[in-house]
Amino acid sequence: RDHMQKQEVTAKATEDLSAFSPDTSAEMIPALDMALTARVSREQLDKAWEKKVKLEIHEWQAEKTQLSKRRPSVALLQDLEDAPVVAAPSEEEVAMAWRPKENASGSSSSENF
Repeated sequence: RDHMQKQEVTAKATEDLSAFSPDTSAEMIPALDMALTARVSREQLDKAWEKKVKLEIHEWQAEKTQLSKRRPSVALLQDLEDAPVVAAPSEEEVAMAWRPKENASGSSSSENF
């Protein structure tokens, strides 16, 4: 009786997995876990895994298309290339900017502490 019940559970899980039609690859993970627990055949697991991979590919392509729509246009990039280039400050200019300013008495502000 117990063996018969396990076979019924496996048959039902196999049927459910074959008929399962998720919208995202993430939805396949619980279905695959359930199928593994129910001891669905390797062939059915392989088919379900293929379904999951196809969904992932479709999702990746959709995301890639969405990202390409957000990419700056060629005209905008051309405008950026034509913009004037501002030179970076020299090391000496950077050092001068961080040096403490001298106060009226001629000493630096850091010496007043």
